[in-house]
Amino acid sequence: MSDAALSSAPRERGWRRLLPALALFLVVPATPLLRVITPVEETILLLVSALAACALVGWWLGGRASLAIGWCAIAGWLLARAAWAGRSDYDRLACGWALVLGGACGVASLLDPRRPFLTRALTALCVAGGVGSVALAAGRIPAAAVGEAVRTEIAARHAPFMAQWRELRAAPALRDLEARDSAAGDELESWTASYEALPALVARAFPALLFLESLAAMGLAWSLYHRMSRTRIGPPLAPLRQFRFSDQLVWGLIVGLVIAAVPSLAGLRGLGVNLLVFFGALYALRGLGVLSWLFKPGWPTTVAIAVTTPLLFPLYAAGALAFGVGDTWIDWRRRPARPTP
Repeated sequence: MSDAALSSAPRERGWRRLLPALALFLVVPATPLLRVITPVEETILLLVSALAACALVGWWLGGRASLAIGWCAIAGWLLARAAWAGRSDYDRLACGWALVLGGACGVASLLDPRRPFLTRALTALCVAGGVGSVALAAGRIPAAAVGEAVRTEIAARHAPFMAQWRELRAAPALRDLEARDSAAGDELESWTASYEALPALVARAFPALLFLESLAAMGLAWSLYHRMSRTRIGPPLAPLRQFRFSDQLVWGLIVGLVIAAVPSLAGLRGLGVNLLVFFGALYALRGLGVLSWLFKPGWPTTVAIAVTTPLLFPLYAAGALAFGVGDTWIDWRRRPARPTP
């Protein structure tokens, strides 16, 4: 892509898919269960920080200064308000991460405007993670204090969810169901045990979950920016059905699997779990792209999948992951696509 094409491409059109994704990103983390597993509850902080970075890069490449000034002012106000009103150390840590992420996003975008979004986003995550690691290693932020703040926040979010779940289980209809059907009672007990174990699992995979949430924020910010400005800061995002990345990233999944499985590497088990969660999510998303390419599901099928996802999530996730990892060697999208009946 030439410099002229990069800087003067027409503004991207279409809000039909972006607006629902934006609404989900901003609203869904407020739901009781997802609130427990979403690291930064105020997702708008990550979004506006990344959007301000995109606007600054666009201004550097010849775009409107007013757009950059406006979004930097909004980001600064929201971050300052959140940090000032923060109820805990965790809230201030979340604001600090949003600020570091925005800066890393800007630096990664300025390094080479021709690189695709995902490459830049992964670079930004590495830079932001590196800054955080240096701060921890230098003692600027005590690692023990960060871990305690994370566990305390997760427990505080988990408590009201479990209270709602126990209240639901105490409802007469469910109590009658358990009395009549022992299998249903066993299933509800299994769900309760899973929900009770959730805080420990979330705390263990917290870095990967934070990186995934930040990646989603940068993707939405990228799309929003290119709908507000004619100054391109990089190639447009491809549709989900074309989503792919370097096959070398499979090593992240392999290394995570080895660390998690080999007993002698138990000291690195946390790293292995986070590698599995992060790269597993990337490959599951790639698998969804493969399935979209192969079957081209229409709206009825898409809605049916969305409705059944809460019940069949493990099955759907495993299938998408299998197709995503398999795409590394099989390259499913070389095969002809066919529509779903």
